Amino acid sequence: PGPVTMVALVTAGWVSLTSLTVLVSVGLAAGIVWGSLPVGLLAVPLLILTALIAAGLGMRSVLRSQSVRERMLRAMSRLTSRWSPDMTPGELASAFESRVDHQRASLARAVGWSAAGWLLDGLALWLAFAAFGQILGVGELALGYGVANLIQALPEVTPGWLGIVEASLAATYAGLGVPAGVSAMVILGYRVVSFWVPVLAGSPFAVRVLRSHRDLVGRE
Repeated sequence: PGPVTMVALVTAGWVSLTSLTVLVSVGLAAGIVWGSLPVGLLAVPLLILTALIAAGLGMRSVLRSQSVRERMLRAMSRLTSRWSPDMTPGELASAFESRVDHQRASLARAVGWSAAGWLLDGLALWLAFAAFGQILGVGELALGYGVANLIQALPEVTPGWLGIVEASLAATYAGLGVPAGVSAMVILGYRVVSFWVPVLAGSPFAVRVLRSHRDLVGRE
């Protein structure tokens, strides 16, 4: 990947996780205040949130500190040397400055759109449960949805955490009092619509792009 692509991928991941972390934190806080969440179920999500908040603060320091930024860019350059041996920390720094430092307003809009996307996806899950007569509170929704999506920030155990996201969602909501059969049916339906349908719809276009790229590389 080129320097701009690399910086864009890192920034997009940070934006997505930051907005999700904030939303889940607010939802869990609301559940605790309103007393709708069992305290014993909060240990794992709170640990994950703590780690992600630390990562978010680290990225904030990257945005503000030149020395921290240089160390991060050198680390990124070493990691990407396998695929792009000619990519230097200087090129990454230039891409970072042009795409992040000079476009703070665009970055703020990206955080807003990311938060809106998470909210709409969470609303879809809430509506799926409501269709089966299970009305979730804000804290309950945030707990299950947050844990399932925040673990995707960790190194993958299966491709895209396939199966683990579904199992964690179903198990969490069953633990919160939703009948296990209903929880499993809702999660499977939700994941088909929110994950599998877009994947299948986009697969032909992805295959076409990969073939075009392979043909281009072959001609070179």
